[in-house]
Amino acid sequence: MIQIVDDFFEKEELKKIQGYVKKGLPYIPRYFGKELVRNKETYYGMRFSLKHDKDLADILCRQAEKKFNIKIDVIDPDSGIDMRNLDTLKPHTDPAAANVLLMIDGPVAVTNGTVFYTKRKDEDMKDLDIHIGFQPNRAVFFPSDMTHAANVSPVKDMRRYTCTLFLWQYTDQWGKKYYYDRDKECLTIK
Repeated sequence: MIQIVDDFFEKEELKKIQGYVKKGLPYIPRYFGKELVRNKETYYGMRFSLKHDKDLADILCRQAEKKFNIKIDVIDPDSGIDMRNLDTLKPHTDPAAANVLLMIDGPVAVTNGTVFYTKRKDEDMKDLDIHIGFQPNRAVFFPSDMTHAANVSPVKDMRRYTCTLFLWQYTDQWGKKYYYDRDKECLTIK
């Protein structure tokens, strides 16, 4: 199930975070999956890993807990702030129980958002199903095994800043625990 929350942060807090991610973070190039080849086809974008800023990670996790009514137990240390151009569509899933995607800064546009796919019955094919337009201060909570991608924009050099919290373990509002088993690469629910 996909949940969307607008006004994730109060306006002043959002402005502080926008300034910080645009001016104060050392981003490094990232590539999809375990690809050994690093080229345009495997390039993901630039990421600042939250393991390098525990205070920022704590602020983001506490706000996600509040807005989505969950308790976050463990996040992937590679959760982070991404700065990306939107020139390539790369549908994928993530190795986690759930994702919290926070749209931090970028042009408001339907071509700057995130798209989700559903699998056709009895086929390996997936169809584009849901599109969530980009809006700064919008957060999206969804299962990590849902195929998704940043939408491709026809606007050259359109850039956006987002944060993704990859939740390895969390508890929902009813006390049900979800965790990602990294050895088996699957979601377990207790």
